[in-house]
Amino acid sequence: MTDDAAKTETIDEIFIVGATHETSSDVSAANIKENIAKLLRKAKTLTPTITVSSVLPSKRRADRQADVNMKMKEACNEVDVKFVDNDANFTFRNGAADDAAFQRDGLHLSEIGVGRLLLNLSLPEQSPKHNKRQHQQQHRHVSNATNHDRLPNASVAPDGKWTVVKRRTRLSMGKCAKCGETNHVTATCRHPDKVLCRQCGERGHKVKHHSRD
Repeated sequence: MTDDAAKTETIDEIFIVGATHETSSDVSAANIKENIAKLLRKAKTLTPTITVSSVLPSKRRADRQADVNMKMKEACNEVDVKFVDNDANFTFRNGAADDAAFQRDGLHLSEIGVGRLLLNLSLPEQSPKHNKRQHQQQHRHVSNATNHDRLPNASVAPDGKWTVVKRRTRLSMGKCAKCGETNHVTATCRHPDKVLCRQCGERGHKVKHHSRD
């Protein structure tokens, strides 16, 4: 985010997405909190409406993810901005990361993962044929809260770039605890309560899933 951008752009809302880079062993959690707070204060000069997304759970550097997210949340509380925890829609009940949300490298999001992230951030869906130039002109920005230039101690680059998250239409997958379907997770199920299986009389799956449960 450059000073020139702050002077010339009118921004309605900013989304800052934590990246797995923040969990590398050469970055201290204390520095992360300080840098995120600094970034948020600068962002607030552009708009008071800011949302920070937690680092997504993955198999890589999972041991440091919780500590980093805790520091990010503390920074958000300190500067008074919204913090979104993504764990519920990216992990199974046992805490393991859902591979369907990531590409083969276990780091970058798949289309399913992008859909879940947009859902968590309450971003509207968008047609894939959306004009690229028009998309770039929209006043909804997303910043990747990571140290792109690998600066010492994970300091925030003075010319950090704002990037716009590309909207996708495909949403989450994973077995739902309310109806047993695999094309969405429990948090996004349309059923308010667990459905009743008319074959076995138990709740949590439909008749067509009875033989599997």
